Amino acid sequence: MTIIYALLVFLLVIMVHEFGHFIVAKLNNIKVNEFSIGMGPAIFKKQGEETLYAIRALPIGGYVALEGEEDESDDPRSFSNAHPLKKIAVLVAGALMNFILAIVLGVIVFSTLGQQTTTIDSFVENSTAQAAGLEAGDKILYIDDKEIKTWPEISQTLNTSKKDKVTIKVQRDNEELVFQVPTKEENGNHLIGIYPTLEKNFTSSLGASFQFTKDIIKQVYIFMGQLLTGRAKIEGLSGPVGIVRMIGDSAKQGFINVLMFACMISADVGAFNLFPFPALDGGTIVITLIEWIVGKELPEKAKIVINSLGLIFLLGLIGYVTIFNDIL
Repeated sequence: MTIIYALLVFLLVIMVHEFGHFIVAKLNNIKVNEFSIGMGPAIFKKQGEETLYAIRALPIGGYVALEGEEDESDDPRSFSNAHPLKKIAVLVAGALMNFILAIVLGVIVFSTLGQQTTTIDSFVENSTAQAAGLEAGDKILYIDDKEIKTWPEISQTLNTSKKDKVTIKVQRDNEELVFQVPTKEENGNHLIGIYPTLEKNFTSSLGASFQFTKDIIKQVYIFMGQLLTGRAKIEGLSGPVGIVRMIGDSAKQGFINVLMFACMISADVGAFNLFPFPALDGGTIVITLIEWIVGKELPEKAKIVINSLGLIFLLGLIGYVTIFNDIL
């Protein structure tokens, strides 16, 4: 079952990414030679007016073949002859669709599980917050001088302050009240013993999904920056085997956790593809911008060499991570 879930997640994420390239290319009148779901030999083909649509045997991704994308073409509708802005739009569209997919999946997840609010629902046993006078239904507004807008900010603020006692302002009915609340330290975390009220509505779920997707994208670029500067280690990366294992762990906790993991993977793939590195969409965007600025295209052979070297590096990295991080 783990393999099935993994294949479905990979197929969905890659298919949506490639569909983004496909639909924006079509909208910009760029010729699309083929749109395939899956890889390997075709098990179904249908020739459209100009595009071949195919389903291939290996459900491990998909691709869009644009006229003039990888070789020279005299066709006026080729990718290579398109205006730079149109090229960039096509390149960005794949990642954008991944972000949209992540948000949609996030809305489903948060609508099902509920979104944590800053309103207290209940207390743990021997809660310092309850002993200090806080009640269920109180909405936390401030901890010390820090305004609280989301539930995670509560624990973040408590752990940052590391105080034995904090000042908490809450809203109770139409009244604002202030309490002095002791904290308890457990496993390095400062706690006050409260549980949040959960909201299950579209508006809060959409907002939570946007924030979650944004945080994932931000984490990708922070990690990539730390990796390049030596502040993060390659051991923090996971390859295909590791991802399949994590999908399996998610599946054991229920289908909704698989959707959450798919949401994370989709945001990861979108963010990673925009990274300005050869063989990635981000690398091609950089080349396109340089060509536009200087008013001259790089030789096709030079592009092929640059992208080939980038691809070799990425495949080598995936192989290294798979062997030394996922398997050994």
